[in-house]
Amino acid sequence: LSTAGQYRWKTLTNISYTIGSVRAGIQWQHLPKIASGNTNTGLPAYDLFNFNSSYQINDKASVRFGVDNLFDKAPAFGGVNSVASGLTLPGGSYNTTNYDALGRRYYVGVTTKF
Repeated sequence: LSTAGQYRWKTLTNISYTIGSVRAGIQWQHLPKIASGNTNTGLPAYDLFNFNSSYQINDKASVRFGVDNLFDKAPAFGGVNSVASGLTLPGGSYNTTNYDALGRRYYVGVTTKF
């Protein structure tokens, strides 16, 4: 459990497997929940998965493909002032430093040697 908007720990795990000229992997990022502090709400735990793969065509060329934010996980909206009332605005924001605000993305690339 983290407090005051800071993490005491985070995890980043990479697992990949290769069979012949095909490689596939998954990356898992886990952020623990952030507890509420003072009058501001915290953030729930957050898990983000990225998929990556490659195929070695020959000794001079390979193709890679991947999906970032595989499950299209939206960032949490936090830092809301839970006691805001009257002329005070509740505020809040997305933390784009630690959370993915772009959504699911695909990529493909080719590497060649001359």
